Parts: sequence; C-alpha cells; structure tokens
Amino acid sequence: MFVVFEGIDGSGTSTQAKLLAKNLQERQIETFSTAQPSGFPTGKLVREILQGKTGVPPAALQLLFCADRAGQLESEIQPALRDGKVVVCERYFFSTLAFGALACDPDWLESVCRIFPQPDLTFFLQIDPAVAVQRIAGRGESRELFERQETLQGVAQNFQNIFANRENVVIFNAHESAEKIAHGVLTAFLQQFEKRKNS
Repeated sequence: MFVVFEGIDGSGTSTQAKLLAKNLQERQIETFSTAQPSGFPTGKLVREILQGKTGVPPAALQLLFCADRAGQLESEIQPALRDGKVVVCERYFFSTLAFGALACDPDWLESVCRIFPQPDLTFFLQIDPAVAVQRIAGRGESRELFERQETLQGVAQNFQNIFANRENVVIFNAHESAEKIAHGVLTAFLQQFEKRKNS
C-alpha cells in the first residue's frame, strides 16, 4: 500500500508520518518511510531553493519537484511496493498542485503530474494557517519559501479544492492532539489494509 500525508507547512505531516510508520512496525507490518523532497541531489537542490539559498522561477521549481519525485518513485517507492512493503510518504504530487498553483497555471500542473500513480490512501491534515505559522515559529528555525500566513492561506484553500471530491482521502482536524490524530490515522489505515488483504 502506498500511503501519503498532505497538509500545509506546520500541519503535522512529519509527525503523523513517523507515528504511522512506528505503529505499523510495532504490528510487524513491513514499512518503508520517505518524504518529498527526497534526499537525492534533486531533492537537496529543491531544499536549497525553499531555504532561499538559491532562486529559480516558480515553474522551474515545480518541475524540479516533479523530477525529484519521478526519480524517487523509480528508485525507492516502486521497489518497496513490489517487495510488499507499506510505503509511508510525507507529501506527494498533491503538494505540487496546492503550492504550485499559487504562481503557476493549475491546468499545466495537473498535466505535469498526470504521470504519477495515485496513492492508495491519503491523509490530509487540515489546520488554520495562523496556527500553523505559530507552530513553525515555535521551531526556532529560519522560515522557508512558503512559510508565511498569507501564502499558506492560499495553499490551504487549494488543498481543500483538491480533496473535495477525491477518493481514498481521509481528512483530519490537525488542531487535535498528535496522539488522537495518530489513533484515527492507524484505524483508517488498518480498515483499508484489511479490506485490500481480503479482496
């Protein structure tokens, strides 16, 4: 199964992806965890751009995200899925559609992302951008490219539009405690996992 976590920056995608992987491993379910951008050279370049160390036009940034994703799918994600592992991925092409649409044509982004396979299950963590920005500030780190409240408001709206009528998406209130969300995530995953195993 290919499982993806999505949400604006500060929504808790990293935390929940790690908790799900931990909970699955405790149940002896073989798991491979990853994130986008990846640790490959393309992913490192994307992170440098997000950190403001170098700059490229918005369309070039989204194409870099897609190039990184394509490489990661071929070298990590698809081999893990073929081995029967559950792949838990923080962010996927939905982030390209939501963040990229702030400065790029949404139809163009859709066409670029069409090559990527759909995940089996997506968890969307929904949060007020003002709260997300407070969480980001609490990390004590330099803010990245998109980590501004007005920017995240646009991204949040884009995510809501993307997930409004999409199958295999479970939406969580990210204002809840991490433990409560993790319990809901695990329950939803196990339901889908058992259903696929018995089909």
